[in-house]
Amino acid sequence: MTANPLLPLRSGQAIAANPWDNAWVSASAGTGKTQVLTARVLRLLLTGAAPERLLCLTFTKAAAAEMQVRIFDRLIRWVRCDDAGLDADLRALGETPDAALRTRARRLFARVVDARGGLAVQTFHSFAQSLLAGFPVEAGITPGFSVLDDRTGVELRARVLTEALSDPEFADDVASLVIRLGEQKFHSVIQSLLQHRDGLRAIGNPAGYPALLRRKLNLPTNGDRASVIGTALAQFDCRPLQDFSAACVAWGAKTGIADAQVIAAWIAADAPQRLADFDGLKSIFLIKNGTPRTVPKGLLKQIDGLDGIIARICDAIQAIAEISAKFDLIDVAALHLRVGHRMETGYRVQKSRSGLLDFDDMIADAARMLRIEGMGEWVRFKLDERIDHILVDEGQDTNEAQWQITKAIADEFFAGRGAREEVHRTLFAVGDYKQSIFSFQGSDPRVFSDYRGIFAELAADAGQPFHDVPLAESFRSGGAILEVVDRVIGDLGFDQFGLDAPPEPHRVGRTGDPAARVTLWPPVQANIEDDDEPDVEADVEAEWLPGQVQRLARLLARQIRHWIDDPDMRLANGRRVRPEDILVLVRARGEFVGALVASLHAERVP
Repeated sequence: MTANPLLPLRSGQAIAANPWDNAWVSASAGTGKTQVLTARVLRLLLTGAAPERLLCLTFTKAAAAEMQVRIFDRLIRWVRCDDAGLDADLRALGETPDAALRTRARRLFARVVDARGGLAVQTFHSFAQSLLAGFPVEAGITPGFSVLDDRTGVELRARVLTEALSDPEFADDVASLVIRLGEQKFHSVIQSLLQHRDGLRAIGNPAGYPALLRRKLNLPTNGDRASVIGTALAQFDCRPLQDFSAACVAWGAKTGIADAQVIAAWIAADAPQRLADFDGLKSIFLIKNGTPRTVPKGLLKQIDGLDGIIARICDAIQAIAEISAKFDLIDVAALHLRVGHRMETGYRVQKSRSGLLDFDDMIADAARMLRIEGMGEWVRFKLDERIDHILVDEGQDTNEAQWQITKAIADEFFAGRGAREEVHRTLFAVGDYKQSIFSFQGSDPRVFSDYRGIFAELAADAGQPFHDVPLAESFRSGGAILEVVDRVIGDLGFDQFGLDAPPEPHRVGRTGDPAARVTLWPPVQANIEDDDEPDVEADVEAEWLPGQVQRLARLLARQIRHWIDDPDMRLANGRRVRPEDILVLVRARGEFVGALVASLHAERVP
């Protein structure tokens, strides 16, 4: 057999897999969302839906391939297995087996293989590519265009950059950006800027960037940095400063006397000197991150209400520091935008000359084509002739333009005026807000929530069923892990995860709660060592690494050594823990990884 028997769908899964209703599924990790998606496709095929009229859209090629493999493995099993095995699978899907349904199930494999174009399981990019290839004139692009792959894209951007560096002003901007970011980060920022090409075009002439940014940040558009900050300083109330200075003198401590002298000099200075010495005044009251310093108790005793006086001073200083920070932000943002604008212009020209489209172009052009009045309606009508059911996977990572494409096609499902009004058509989407690769390719989990509301309203207006199905029963994680997830969402707030209401609490789906433990370690700080922390071999020490990085690596390596040596640390099957059972997840392969490997070696962990 190519596939194991199907497990029966749970209540929420069965509702989501119902082929007759529209469904929007919020599925946590390990809740069986891929099983639900596959089950829905199988049930659609069993109801007689034509394989070529199903459009399954996924985020990655790997996800598309996995879905196709699951579906084909199941259909092959149905061809080969006996009636009892087939009936068990059909009942697990929620169907009632009979001779006719068995015959239909066994013929599905051949039907899918023989279908024109096969079963359409595609990424959004591949669907957009096929859409543009089918309607190049309507999209206003070169027929027979080529797709710009990642490697060619890097080469093309390098060519554009090289040609643009002949402009001295642009070369100065690039030099400033490379010094600020480093060469590797510079290329990453350029790629990110090019992903926002529509925004770069919309904001227009680079000469207007500073004024535009000032308006966005509520700064005056007239006057330079010094004059704007100088105007704010002219309105600074010095009376609280004088009170604080008197308290410092009364306190008599060396630090207090020094602070009083700085304050007196600043109050006596003229406007230009006050501006020049403002950072010195600020350092008395604020630390580097801009928050107020801790005031010694002895100083607070000198004047009643001194804490309130200090709070007023801090508020005034922070307000002026914020103006200065906004000007810093404008300088950096304008620098990025100038470089991005020049690169986007050259990149667009080079692609046009070569008849190339990159992945972002394909999504943007397809979405734009479907919105064109008249022409877009014609394209949507032609699509409506060949698409009956849309299934969207990994909806939390589907960006705004991709949802616009989905909606443009699905609008006809709810309008009652499509090319084939008598045919039953449905929309299905599944995603998990918590798993969003936030901002990658423009994804935003809040967009997933927004379009849920849009499609629910369309279905309600058309009198069609629309089920909002949360899947919170995990078949992967233990109760301790799920409890922590719920606590984190509760502490941070559900709105921070793109949710408009508290989610349903997670539950363990497997029989028996699998063993799980969550241990939160305290932050590791530099130059703070445990008294009982033994020395490690000298080759672990790396003077160029921050002390907290070295210490965390040693602590983690020692913990792993303890797990391996502890006879009571066993897996669910009773076997003792081995090194290959342990996985360490890091945010990035930075300096910590090398320190950890060295520490593991010192602890003699294979």
